[in-house]
Amino acid sequence: MKFYLIFLIIFIIIGYFLCEAHLKLYNVKDPKEVVIDEISGQFIAMLGCVQSEKSTYIFLSLLLSFVLFRFFDITKIGPIKRFENLPNGIGIMADDIVAGLFALVTQAAILTSLNQTIYIKTLWN
Repeated sequence: MKFYLIFLIIFIIIGYFLCEAHLKLYNVKDPKEVVIDEISGQFIAMLGCVQSEKSTYIFLSLLLSFVLFRFFDITKIGPIKRFENLPNGIGIMADDIVAGLFALVTQAAILTSLNQTIYIKTLWN
């Protein structure tokens, strides 16, 4: 887990500088050809998968992290849209990072409630 977090932080920092460089070269806000922001957000959403690596829910966890991240990234509900409007490379990276955090929290809530439901059902059997 520690390695994953260190990798993630370094990846986000590199992504920020690459987005800054792209903006200086092309002056395009949130360019479609830049995907390091999407990858960073997906890595954040997958933090829950790293935590549940010994769980029977690993496939469900991976699927949820992908679907939820894409949902929050595309819809940009809540404060996610505001982060997209931040200036420079921060704006390119921040909305996807926040979408990844939303996906992570939602995934954790779903898996926790699912785990509780399964536990309660086994008590009644």
